Amino acid sequence: MSEVERIAPETAPGGEKKKKTVKQEIFEWIKAIVIALVVVFIIRKFFFTMIRVDGKSMLETLQDGDRVAATIIDMKLYGPQRGNIVICTYPGQDYLCIKRVIGMPGDTLQIIRGVTYINGEVYEEPYVTHPKTNEYYGPITLGEDEYFVMGDNRAVSHDSRSSDVGPLSASAIEGNARLRLWPLNAIGTLD
Repeated sequence: MSEVERIAPETAPGGEKKKKTVKQEIFEWIKAIVIALVVVFIIRKFFFTMIRVDGKSMLETLQDGDRVAATIIDMKLYGPQRGNIVICTYPGQDYLCIKRVIGMPGDTLQIIRGVTYINGEVYEEPYVTHPKTNEYYGPITLGEDEYFVMGDNRAVSHDSRSSDVGPLSASAIEGNARLRLWPLNAIGTLD
């Protein structure tokens, strides 16, 4: 059997444990806080973020005040997919919105009497419970890096149909909303 080497804590010449100075103690606290902030930044930038739903544009899928967790890494790896509920930033804005991806690059999208057509075919949207039945939009053909996003509550949603928003680039779509965390009685995955 070999002996285990033991490392004793730093001691003063008289065998007493060395005490940290106030300066050293403050430095240790600052270092711990900076490391924690860097870790939080990395997690929020590359893995997931939280968003609070503000408004009624995603009814009935999401309610005003819901808290949602969104993954970021899969968006960076695979990009937006049709039907994803995503968090995005509108042109010229610095806040996040939550919408659903409807149109993909190269699609021709049109809305006739509130019914969405993609490439001439009716696009089934069972999550739309508040249609805007008198709406006509398009046709519009999306470019190479253009995505069309809309809220599930078509009657009130401010989305890609608006001239100040329009189609979004992939870089404006930051994450996939995956999980509702609040309210507690509605915790679950999002479709």
